[in-house]
Amino acid sequence: MINVLNDNKRGQALLDHAEDLEETTKRENEVDEEEIGGAMTTPNVDMFSDENALVTISGEKSSMCEIIHANTAFLSLFGFKRNDVIGVNIKKIIPNPIANLHDVLVAKYIETGFAKVIDRSRPVLCLNSSGHLFQIILCVKHVVDNEGKQSFVGIIKPSKQYKNSGFFILDDTFGMLHATENISSFFGFKPRTTASFKITAIFVGLTAERLTDKLGVKTTWIKNEFSYEIEIFGDKVSIGNLTCYICRIKFWRIPSGIGAGLSSSSVDIASSGGSNPMVFSPHGLFFNAYFSSNEVQGARQIWFKVFR
Repeated sequence: MINVLNDNKRGQALLDHAEDLEETTKRENEVDEEEIGGAMTTPNVDMFSDENALVTISGEKSSMCEIIHANTAFLSLFGFKRNDVIGVNIKKIIPNPIANLHDVLVAKYIETGFAKVIDRSRPVLCLNSSGHLFQIILCVKHVVDNEGKQSFVGIIKPSKQYKNSGFFILDDTFGMLHATENISSFFGFKPRTTASFKITAIFVGLTAERLTDKLGVKTTWIKNEFSYEIEIFGDKVSIGNLTCYICRIKFWRIPSGIGAGLSSSSVDIASSGGSNPMVFSPHGLFFNAYFSSNEVQGARQIWFKVFR
């Protein structure tokens, strides 16, 4: 490659990038089984499948993260019309508080080249046109054209959805920010009014320590004269000076006359193991991402867990 390009620096950069891709592929191949509910999933995305949803966003400063192309599969998956998204920032489909710093993260990647979310398939949570959370498998590719213009292509495939399990995101007071459609329906709130719902109304006395316990936290809830067993598993995520909790929840009805709830294996619910989507934690390790003072006052240190 160095000889063909007649450019030692560029050739070596391409070789280094190829080695990084090979190393990433090896790591991904170590995890090739999708757990129920997608909690620990990092399945490979067939980039050439006609069924893929594709979205391209700008990497240029003047139009940073604006959607410049979306295929029919993307529009169908998210429930948008083309004129709903073209020219609109991609954070339209990103849940809070992650959406608040997404532009900064992309700009920092362009500046430094440091990234943990490029060229790797991973489960993430996003928002559809109705405002509900849902899980997808996402792979992002960085593209630079012949004129040096930069863009990012998101290759997306939907993840399996489950009737008796889902996800929600809480703020630092345990107020509901977003939830999957089945969870909204189960608890009886609309996606645009999630802030009015407090999970502490169901899990009385809930604390951050209990919520993030790896064994989960359980309760029994009475709804319409029926008893339900509910279990949640939460992860705390700090983004700048903001804190949120990404949670996986499973629930099932307790049959009348039976004192104990059904076992997890007897109903269609997610596995209790693993980490949640968008928690960025493959090996339980952490990495630092820094923003300059003009991006985040005081150059706060941001911590993210790294995806498996």
